[in-house]
Amino acid sequence: MAMVRKFGRPDLFVTFTCNPTWVDILNVLEGPQRPEDRPDIVVRVFKMKLTELLDDIIKQNLFSRVISYIYVVEFQKRDLPHAHILLTLDTYSKIRTKDDIDKYVSAELPDPIADPTLLQIITICMIHGPCGTLNPNPPCMREGVCTKQYPKEFREKTEENINGYPMYQRKYTESVIVGRHYLDNHWVVPYNPWLSKKFNAHINVEVYASIKSEKYLYKYVYKGHDVASIRFENEKILDHDEILSFLDGRDVSLPKRNINRDFVTGYRGQLLLATATSILAVDFNFFPVRFAKTETYGWSMMDAGVGSFILLQGLCSSHGKSLTAQHR
Repeated sequence: MAMVRKFGRPDLFVTFTCNPTWVDILNVLEGPQRPEDRPDIVVRVFKMKLTELLDDIIKQNLFSRVISYIYVVEFQKRDLPHAHILLTLDTYSKIRTKDDIDKYVSAELPDPIADPTLLQIITICMIHGPCGTLNPNPPCMREGVCTKQYPKEFREKTEENINGYPMYQRKYTESVIVGRHYLDNHWVVPYNPWLSKKFNAHINVEVYASIKSEKYLYKYVYKGHDVASIRFENEKILDHDEILSFLDGRDVSLPKRNINRDFVTGYRGQLLLATATSILAVDFNFFPVRFAKTETYGWSMMDAGVGSFILLQGLCSSHGKSLTAQHR
């Protein structure tokens, strides 16, 4: 709670989910490969998109000036990455009125004539469920009730809610076909039109309207990775140590390993370049003789081989080919 004490409560809660059908991912797949076959490509593209998203928010002031932010990357059960972001705006940029809320967040289907592209993105990425009577068995249902409180009620104007999130404007509109169902503004997840249109992904944007839930939000962001509690039992041993018989197991899959791995970091690149230079430079006259490995100068196949190997090890790899291909 140190950040809340210094900067105040957060103003916006953003959830950014990877879209496995991004063109950047599909263009580098080979033959019959699917996105789930190349988790290394998926997480690298997601990380680049996340960096770009944060630049738009923090540096380009999409939501006005941000004075503090935190984010954490998590993985769904099938290892699709998503990020939770908490944003705190400065005093002059705070979201105080209903007009401020409507300026940044929408919970309605876009106009199919004015912006058909955004409508297509929203119907694919920002529709909840459906659940309830239309689909009684989705993961969000508990005892016959949606835990996310969908479908939402129609509302002519945005209303502030002191107990949590605002009640966003959801006017009555004609239904559009989504999959096998006709859906309307009842099912739209709150979003920012500019972000959704640019990134073509599920980007849930919520205005933080109550100080009562700040602890919940920070706990939600920092809840940590999924663990599995494992117990080993031996029926022949009656007196066993319960502490030693339990293990906390963390699921570390390939996407989770690769999300924070850079192809060539600045430090690694400098280290490899310095090592190669040190090996090869002693064979030329500009290098002081007292540092040379022999009293005579010259180069050998071994020198060229070792130096080339170190450079190529940093600049070429099977992981880097995919990253290089998507920039072409």
